[in-house]
Amino acid sequence: MKRRIKILALTLAMVLIFGSISVFALENGEPTVIPQSGYYEYWIVYSESGPTTAYGDRNTGSSGWGPSTLSDTITKSVSNSYTGILTVSFAAIEASVGVELGWSDSISSTYSVDPPANEKRQLKYRDTFEKYFVTEQKIIHMDGQDYPQDTFQYVYP
Repeated sequence: MKRRIKILALTLAMVLIFGSISVFALENGEPTVIPQSGYYEYWIVYSESGPTTAYGDRNTGSSGWGPSTLSDTITKSVSNSYTGILTVSFAAIEASVGVELGWSDSISSTYSVDPPANEKRQLKYRDTFEKYFVTEQKIIHMDGQDYPQDTFQYVYP
């Protein structure tokens, strides 16, 4: 009777601590926990590709005739962000493509040209982006096994 009370007390303690019931068995006269595998779903980074280079629209800067110096300084705010449905952690995406999501900064570039006498020049520029493509896959864990699903989501960091 005392042994049953101990096992019952141990089971109650496990429920209070872990919030779930574990199954116990007696092995060599001692209670042993039999883990319950349960069911849960999670997502993994299935694949990634990139970077590929993408370009923004062409912009026109200063123009003029030589002899002179044409100069433009362009300052832009830049950041690493993503579009799509994020089901894995930021850390998993960052590790897969090697960039820090949420990073931002301001960059400046100065361009200049010295057109020869009697010739017209114009500065042109465009933004350049590195793009990545990340595929996430749904995994179902059931009865101690992982079952990859044909369910995918896409993120573009």
